[in-house]
Amino acid sequence: MLSAAYSDHLAQLKDTLEHTPTSEKEKAGAVPRGTLNLTPYDFHTVVRESGHDAVKYDFSTGLREVVKSSDEFGWTSIDLSTGQMIEQQFGAFRTNCLDW
Repeated sequence: MLSAAYSDHLAQLKDTLEHTPTSEKEKAGAVPRGTLNLTPYDFHTVVRESGHDAVKYDFSTGLREVVKSSDEFGWTSIDLSTGQMIEQQFGAFRTNCLDW
């Protein structure tokens, strides 16, 4: 149920962004650096059925797009002495907690 709700929300967000005029995106500081994607992955089921090594295997084979998108997202770094942003991150991963 949570995955379906998240998927619906992401679809609505994509639709909103596609219909937002470029000038509005520029005002908001939006930089088209990546895409919005959802990759459902049932971590608990994989670990329960095949162990933690299966997760590593999945990310090195079938889930390469997830790893690739982390490179596209970049990261945020700030100069602690000046407070100035050096690098801005343009993406995020949403994951669920391992504890259950």
